[in-house]
Amino acid sequence: MTKKELIKSIANKTKLSQKVVAQVLDTFLDELVGVAKSKGTLSLVGYFTLGVKKRGARTAINPKTKQKITIPAKNVPFIKVGSKIKEAVK
Repeated sequence: MTKKELIKSIANKTKLSQKVVAQVLDTFLDELVGVAKSKGTLSLVGYFTLGVKKRGARTAINPKTKQKITIPAKNVPFIKVGSKIKEAVK
């Protein structure tokens, strides 16, 4: 499902205009990005948890040159699926 299809579906179910639904969805997505930028966590119980985890530095091998290289630590986003979505997939 694309963003446009999602907006149309929500508008049909809620009897709101597609413009209003698009504004709400864009605001929600902006909030998700804001949470990620602030390294916080957003939890919609039963649906998903969005957050940022710190991945530690590690050593790897360059497959071309066979030299050991150090990969620095960095922050990575994660999404943990909730029980309602897990049950829907079964």
